[in-house]
Amino acid sequence: MRKFFRRFFIIILILAGLAALTAVGFALFYTPSQTAEVQQEVVKRLRKSLNTNIKTGEVDFDFTTNFPALTLTIKKLEMEGKPHRRNFASIDKIQFTLDFNEYLSGRYTINKMEVEGGSLNFLIDNNGKDNYGFFDLAASISDSTVNFNLQSISLKNLKVRYENPAKKEKYNFTIDNITSKVAINPQFFDLDFTGKLTQLNFEVDRYNYLNQEQMTLGGSKISFNRSNGRVNIQPLQITLRETNFEIKGYYDIKKGAADAISLNIEGVNQDLKSLTVFMPAKVHNKLLDYKTKGNIDFKGTMKGNWSAQAFPHVEFDFGCRNIAIQSPNIEQVFQRFSFSGKFSNGAKNTLETSFLKVDQLKGSLKFERVKDLDNASIRDSLKSENLRGSFELRNFLKPYVSVRLDAGLDMEAFTEFYPLDAFKKANGLFGIKLYLEGLVEDLTKEKEANDVRMTGAMEFKKLNFTLTENPLEFKEINGDFTFNNNTTTVENFSGKIGQSDFAINGLLKNLIPYLFIPDVETSAARLEGNLVARKLDLKELLQKASLGTKAEDKISPRNYTLFVPADVAFNLNCKIDSVQMRPFMASGFTCDLALNNRVLKTSNINMQVAGGTMNVLGIFNAQKENFFTFDGRMQFNKVRANRLMRAFGNFSQRFIQASNMTGTMTADVETGLVFNKHMQVNLPNVVADIDVKVNNGSLVNFAPVQQPFNYINLRVGNLAFTEMRQVLQIRNETVFIPEMTIQSTISPLSIIGSYTVDQGFNYKVKIPLANYQQRNIKIEPNSSVVVDRRKRLAIYYVTVKGGLDDLRGNYTEVPDSTNLEANWIKEKRFFVNIFNKTSLSGRELKIDTINQVYFDN
Repeated sequence: MRKFFRRFFIIILILAGLAALTAVGFALFYTPSQTAEVQQEVVKRLRKSLNTNIKTGEVDFDFTTNFPALTLTIKKLEMEGKPHRRNFASIDKIQFTLDFNEYLSGRYTINKMEVEGGSLNFLIDNNGKDNYGFFDLAASISDSTVNFNLQSISLKNLKVRYENPAKKEKYNFTIDNITSKVAINPQFFDLDFTGKLTQLNFEVDRYNYLNQEQMTLGGSKISFNRSNGRVNIQPLQITLRETNFEIKGYYDIKKGAADAISLNIEGVNQDLKSLTVFMPAKVHNKLLDYKTKGNIDFKGTMKGNWSAQAFPHVEFDFGCRNIAIQSPNIEQVFQRFSFSGKFSNGAKNTLETSFLKVDQLKGSLKFERVKDLDNASIRDSLKSENLRGSFELRNFLKPYVSVRLDAGLDMEAFTEFYPLDAFKKANGLFGIKLYLEGLVEDLTKEKEANDVRMTGAMEFKKLNFTLTENPLEFKEINGDFTFNNNTTTVENFSGKIGQSDFAINGLLKNLIPYLFIPDVETSAARLEGNLVARKLDLKELLQKASLGTKAEDKISPRNYTLFVPADVAFNLNCKIDSVQMRPFMASGFTCDLALNNRVLKTSNINMQVAGGTMNVLGIFNAQKENFFTFDGRMQFNKVRANRLMRAFGNFSQRFIQASNMTGTMTADVETGLVFNKHMQVNLPNVVADIDVKVNNGSLVNFAPVQQPFNYINLRVGNLAFTEMRQVLQIRNETVFIPEMTIQSTISPLSIIGSYTVDQGFNYKVKIPLANYQQRNIKIEPNSSVVVDRRKRLAIYYVTVKGGLDDLRGNYTEVPDSTNLEANWIKEKRFFVNIFNKTSLSGRELKIDTINQVYFDN
């Protein structure tokens, strides 16, 4: 029992001692004057050593963060750059860890530094002066009070930016997390670090070599010689896009002269990734899982002076010899692939003298199935090569390109080996033999493109494919393309797209720029020739594809989408046996079409439709993204009225339907229409002048004609006629009727008035009724009827108003002093004047003649 109490008493004494020490610590280290003293000494020493202004925000001093060491935390540290006085550093938080024993003796020895958040800006102005010259790594940053004896450094979430406008250079990245061991002696400053950089961008003269990339630093060592200013890299191990590189060499920091650099860069455990690391990220990432067997080389050097006025010489050699590449998707192997490549910034170390060259490109595109690539033999025989080529790009400021390519592809094997995002599936043969040489900028200009030398041929043979974003099947695609500088002769380019087919012959300009230099305004492909087809199903072709295959993803009518590309132009003479866009169907379709800058001009469109003929002259303007317009003239000759109305969906109106009319129609229509991108007519913007004549037909259950007869007690079901003639004008959702005459077997009649979507009909009808007495039609007193008893004729004047479902008739009311016929002539003249003042007739067709525009929401 005595032993227990003795031990318990000892434990209590130990705890009391610790509490006392803690109390003493708090008293010592949380004294405001002591905290301020440490801050002032450290900041003063930094300002003196770095020779620049430093501002600090909130300061905290404690020994609990890195117990038993002391921690000085400075929030928001600002460091001024010189000579421009532009901000060099803005640090969110910086922590210094101080040695406890040194602190007790009155010295502040800093052995650890942590930086978190903020930015560093290395800037060079147009005169070549930098804002970071004050920072001297060789200088001592210790004195009798403050001693920087750093053993470790940690950097987190720190943005770094370098800009040299005179050299058009921009580098920036974010230090995600870097930790480094530090060894300092009088001559050397050594770092042994690992970490990660993110959002890495490397831009020189508008060329973005790296864009939002990520780099990992592993097992890297750097040593700085204080005496001569040399930074030795021994080595620097980096991982970029899952590809490992090792960098060795040195960087000399010189005062008053250009810095000097000498670096060797070499791939580690080289495979296909080493060759594709600087390709577009989309291509490189896709090739990460491909296996390779054979020798692959990637190495480079960077040597020379580096300053605001000079850039070192850069040279990379890369290539492979007789390697095999296996797809991760299947057992397809690309055999006997070889090439040698070189990049250099040339004799003057500038973009102007830079070049990229790939020589002796060759391989077999006859893909073979190999289960185990590691144990498979690579054949040296080159007898079955069907890939040969070379590539050279000179002068990155004004690029000059030279390409030689001879290749043949089995599309099914190739897309199995390397799936193309644009294709869901493909098979058939594709071959190309091309020689191209000239300035890249000339390729984008049709006139200068004639100065580019291009020869060769391209062939499609029984190609079948389905696109990822389109459900239509492209079948039996064949064609021969012969290159002669900027002009390509197209022969027998034919095939089927869904239910439609085509055959094109002609001349194609700007094909190569269109295929390989996209998004350039002047690189539109231009085709001049003939298009022949047996069937063209526009409804199917214009439907936008659903990306899924589920039932709920089926195409809906809303998916009708018209898209006219800006980089395609053509002038085509078309002859098509059948054109369909159900319910519209036409045969014997011939026309001349000219598309340029998203404006389609049509001339000589002739077709057989609804038992007659139709001719069209017009302009489609698709320059806006959300709508397009049509201005033109359509003529119909001897078409069946009801079939025509049905074929055009009753022209998107309810005024008269296909079921209401029979007869043979001849019409002349001048119109301006606005469609949204889903090909729906915007009714408020419709303008049209229509002259229609229908022979030997009838109006079937057509309420606007039945109602006037019903009002005078003459029941009419279907009104047969020998001729119906009407002139209509459509403006602002209103149909104006200057005059409509119907020669019916019951009675000839005339109609004038208007119809609006929101208010319905408001029209007058003149009915000259012969033998009215024999028909037992009673004439009411004071009604609007003119009676000619000698001719046994009664002329009824009836006004009809209301919607289609609630038409109401009444006798036309006129002032007592006004003659009914005179009033009729006056009102008719009013509508005719409106028509003539706003008539579309005689105008020269122009683009965008419609004042209003329609935006699809």
